[in-house]
Amino acid sequence: MRYIVLFFLITVPGWGTKYAGEPWSFGGHARYLGMGNTGVAFVSGPSALAWNVAGLAHPESGTELVLYHGSYFQGLHSVENLAFSRKGIMGPDLSTGIRLYLVQSTGIRATALPDPQDSIGEDNRPYVKEELAYRIGSLTVGTARNLGTWQWGVAVKLLFESLSVEQGYGLGMDAGIRYAFNGLALGLALRDLFTTPLFWTSGERELIWPSAVFGFAYEGTRGVLAIDLETHFENYGQAAAYAFGPVSWDLHVGGEWRPVDRIAIRAGLDRGNWTAGLGLRYQVWSLDYALLRHTDLEGSHRVSLSIRF
Repeated sequence: MRYIVLFFLITVPGWGTKYAGEPWSFGGHARYLGMGNTGVAFVSGPSALAWNVAGLAHPESGTELVLYHGSYFQGLHSVENLAFSRKGIMGPDLSTGIRLYLVQSTGIRATALPDPQDSIGEDNRPYVKEELAYRIGSLTVGTARNLGTWQWGVAVKLLFESLSVEQGYGLGMDAGIRYAFNGLALGLALRDLFTTPLFWTSGERELIWPSAVFGFAYEGTRGVLAIDLETHFENYGQAAAYAFGPVSWDLHVGGEWRPVDRIAIRAGLDRGNWTAGLGLRYQVWSLDYALLRHTDLEGSHRVSLSIRF
């Protein structure tokens, strides 16, 4: 316990950096993204490392591998995810998972003027000096315990961020709990629990503020209804759906309907942008697709393949 307190004292006193944690918030499974980016109360398997680590010990979790790809802004931005979980490695009631996550944008053009001292004109037009790349990644390892109607879990994550000219490295922790009864489920995910520091090769330091997501879900025989309320403490202001001083909230709502066992139809709202999705399941294989529409930007496409052993 004293080591946890020491880590808290070291990291929290610095000021958090606004939006520093956003690149790690793109999820890792098309099922939950198609449902408005919900999942805190009902996520299972290795995707729990993206939504609520307690879901590793969900009663439906077992040995599972998830491959995920997301394409944003006409392919200029991509997200890759590889996650694996297994029950019983560290004990009969414990489940363990590992997740590799990568976000990258390439072909970012850096321009310059032939004569920086002169204004832009016919003889002094901007040219492409070089093409830059932006990449971030993370390695997350987590474990969760099943206590019947309760599940709880913790995860440690190593973060990496590259801006072509410099790199940043960080270490953080997530935690979560889940409670289910008679088809109803409640979940609480605490992300960047003690504030996650990012140390840059330039000597600068950023801090990713903690955030909390409360989730509610009802799981029936033919579908799921879910609501997640995401809380930030970074003064998002008008960038969030609701704000009061430095505290802001974003709402995620989604549903899934399974007309037959092998087909799932999904829809939702992710921070005011509607989502849709489709899932196909055959024996141990699951293929899921999700579409996110944005009011100002192009739609984004996500697909995932899951294998249960």
